[in-house]
Amino acid sequence: MTDRAGFYQGIAEIAALPPQQRHGRLAELHADVVAGYCAAVQAISPAAAARTGPDGRSVAQVIGHIAEWDRYSILAAGEMLAGVTWPRIMVSAGFIERDGAERKFKGVHDFNAYHAERQASLPWEQIRDLALRSATALQVLFAHPALLTPELLEQTMSYQFTLASSLTLTMPVGWYLWIVTIEHEAVEHVDEVGWGYSG
Repeated sequence: MTDRAGFYQGIAEIAALPPQQRHGRLAELHADVVAGYCAAVQAISPAAAARTGPDGRSVAQVIGHIAEWDRYSILAAGEMLAGVTWPRIMVSAGFIERDGAERKFKGVHDFNAYHAERQASLPWEQIRDLALRSATALQVLFAHPALLTPELLEQTMSYQFTLASSLTLTMPVGWYLWIVTIEHEAVEHVDEVGWGYSG
């Protein structure tokens, strides 16, 4: 069972920490969330992946949606590693297709609809493998002490955002991207994935 309130309370506490401590706590939380998320994804059978939820998407499409956001965040992480202070993901630009073509979206809903349509005909195994690879790679990029360091995340531009309609934070956008990545896998789609953060 997911403890949403506990999750967001924990995020608020982590956000208030100095950068070095914040990095360590987010790295621990992200590792825990990714381990549970990946175990849940691996346990989904092809039949379960084909099941349709209340919003009309199959479980496979929901997992694919998470995987594509993880992929997009990997691209943003690359930009931040190169010193970019406002990665293009923040304006729905800079998404790179597998053939190298760059794509811009009108916003989050456009991104989601595009991938839901593309993934409707993909085999579950392909979506599953992308989800596992992307979640793991992104977790390593953020947590590795020599990659997206606290100093590098602190150098990104300031951004105000609201989580769960009640927690408003203002912090550098690099931290925001890390927090929403964790939130996406931990609590946003728990009903579809069958996994949730329990604290």
